[in-house]
Amino acid sequence: MNHPSSEPQQQPAAWAKAFTRFRWLNLGILTALTFVLGFIALGIQFNFSPDNLFLSKDPALAFYVDKLIPNFGAGGNFSILCIEGDVRKENVQSALVEAHERLEKQTGVQHVLSLKNAQIFSDAGGFLETTTLFDGRKVKDSRLWKAVFESPIYTGNIVSKSGQAAAVIFQLASTDGNQAKKDELIDGVQDVANTLTQKYPEIKFYVSGAPITQKEIVHVLKKDQMTFVPFTMFFMGLLLFLVFRDFRGVFLPFLATGMATVWTMGILVLLGHNINIVNNAIIILLLVIGVADGVHVVARYKEELKRAEKNGRRPTNEQEKHLLVAQVVQHMLLPCFLTTTTTAVGFLSTLVAEVTLIQDFGLEAAIGVMAAFVATILFVPSMLAILPLPGPAHEDAISKGLDRSLSLAARFSVTHAKLIGLGALALTGGLSWLATQVETNIRFADELPATAPSMQALRFTEKHFTGALPFDVVFEGPRDLIESPESLRAQSRVSEYIRGSGLPFSAFSYADVYEEMGRIFSADGKAEKVRHWTDEKIAQVSLLMDMGDAEQIEEGRKRFYSQDGSLVRITALGADIGSKNFSPFRDKLIDFVHENTPKGLKGVVTGGQVIASRAMENIINDMGSSLGLAAILIAIFTMIMFRSFRLTLVALFPNLLPIIVSLAFMSSFGFPVRVSTVVIFCMALGVAVDACIHLLARLKEEMNQDHGDKEVNMDDVLYRTITGTGRPIVYTTLLLFLGFSVMGFSDFRSLRNFAILSSITLGTALVVDIALFPAMVRMLGIKKR
Repeated sequence: MNHPSSEPQQQPAAWAKAFTRFRWLNLGILTALTFVLGFIALGIQFNFSPDNLFLSKDPALAFYVDKLIPNFGAGGNFSILCIEGDVRKENVQSALVEAHERLEKQTGVQHVLSLKNAQIFSDAGGFLETTTLFDGRKVKDSRLWKAVFESPIYTGNIVSKSGQAAAVIFQLASTDGNQAKKDELIDGVQDVANTLTQKYPEIKFYVSGAPITQKEIVHVLKKDQMTFVPFTMFFMGLLLFLVFRDFRGVFLPFLATGMATVWTMGILVLLGHNINIVNNAIIILLLVIGVADGVHVVARYKEELKRAEKNGRRPTNEQEKHLLVAQVVQHMLLPCFLTTTTTAVGFLSTLVAEVTLIQDFGLEAAIGVMAAFVATILFVPSMLAILPLPGPAHEDAISKGLDRSLSLAARFSVTHAKLIGLGALALTGGLSWLATQVETNIRFADELPATAPSMQALRFTEKHFTGALPFDVVFEGPRDLIESPESLRAQSRVSEYIRGSGLPFSAFSYADVYEEMGRIFSADGKAEKVRHWTDEKIAQVSLLMDMGDAEQIEEGRKRFYSQDGSLVRITALGADIGSKNFSPFRDKLIDFVHENTPKGLKGVVTGGQVIASRAMENIINDMGSSLGLAAILIAIFTMIMFRSFRLTLVALFPNLLPIIVSLAFMSSFGFPVRVSTVVIFCMALGVAVDACIHLLARLKEEMNQDHGDKEVNMDDVLYRTITGTGRPIVYTTLLLFLGFSVMGFSDFRSLRNFAILSSITLGTALVVDIALFPAMVRMLGIKKR
């Protein structure tokens, strides 16, 4: 039998009571809002095109979009259909010609180039003779193979040097970043490859190129979303049930977060945003982060109920139950608001990033977590006020063991405060240097398993040719200067520079056609580089070319010159060497082009690899700027709310260590910085500070308890703070850990890295918060004023 305690019971504030008084109104508003925004959310669009990832202020991108694509099509859409087999055999020749013809008829396929339409040049008694290699589906004359394999224009580009592979190079039409439309074009190309495979079972066909790899990445992302969302909810629900042993602890946080997720999707539609390659995990992110406030509220409800039972005040009627829930609201509203705001600030710090999709994601995630706070703080207390009280609390062995562990940790931290504080400083200093060694190195081949079809095709392409990733060098200016001998010599110098870089790159310019003419008409069959030619020699070869087949000459010329004559380009294809290796080459190429651009012309290095590498480089700068801004904003916000510089240090400093630990881990184990890394660390800083804010709020609450004339014992205050708040912090960290760990089973390496780094950061943050928080409070001499 319970006996009333003589300790006076504090009454909750009137505003806290309003949460229970208007419980049905709260639920009505939440339901109406969910239905309205849920209906709007049905209009959400999906656009997983990686092209949208590079929408930054890069001048190379602006030139690519404004000048290159309108005149030559989307260079980033270059793809290759590779044919494995001896090109001198008739069945391979037939397959090659059929592949070329089918692709030319395929909707959305442009600029098809292969041995089928290659021009073979020869010296016909001082006159230029041009012919094609094929007559129907057979080579006209086997002697033409000698001209093919002697020509640097063809070998390594559309036929391997060994003759054991041929390539049909083509370009997909621009889809303006619409991945669904691009997928349709790629599916059409894949149908061509499948048809050829059935007709020529003895020959292997590979479809390679950036668009092909991107499509497979998108497919993996979509499949992961369908798999991981239900798995995440199941395992998180199971953990919540094991923790609370009560349906309230499972369904109430999830229902509140579910409503917030629906709201967020509706708001995305209203903002004109869609689900893309950066924010595709936002549903899992909101589910994982959003339940934290609900867990804290339910945990505090259980704690208050347990305290009431211990003091003989277990509610016996609706009014007393409502007062209990109001007490919970009064204790939890401010900490939950502070923690949600710091998490939102962490996400909003990505607004300083230069990549638009990262900026958008930060805004979307911030809106989502704030929506989760509103839904939680209205829904969970209202439902707790409506639902009947749970049965008398019974502590299980796990809870008791966790409380003992937290108490021991707090005592150890308080007893060895200086040792722990100095150790944390030393660890921070030691790992900081290692953290600065982290690098950016993005490769397509690192994103998907080696067994993925696009990866097998990419390896085959790089083995027999140079690669499938394009970039361009473009000269822009008046037509007479573009077509001048000096422009041709500059094209020759740039092409040779790219080919002579020591990297697996090929380059092709109109100067190469002139060099081929020079080789054919030279006495020794050797080609002199156009960069050494005089104006007279260029004029002579131009005259010879004018005597050739005008239609074929013009068709070849259109691949390099724009229709209005204001642009001429050097096209290049490269292997997937990674941004770490490509970026230094790119910078040297830019300098070389600048030095060798003829007077009166403008030289621009652009194209897919160039734009992508620059965007990836910005990630490190974005991450530093975002983290710095997040730390400053969180510090200011915490200072305003707690009005204490020392408490702000306690909230912020310990939570920089987990990020440093994660960066050091990345540096040690070769994890490159990716787009997801910026998201991880900004999120981690906000989430990690959340735990400290809950601890600080509880610390102030314990310090402000009425102890009469007794002096407050700070050690006891710290023990009560850690044991009282430590349990829900452990629960929420386990939820976050479990929710993100599910993504570790993805075939997409970025998601696997996201899971690993999130787990390391959150796990380290938990240890630091429990171990370092009491030590810092003790070292800084924080006491009741």
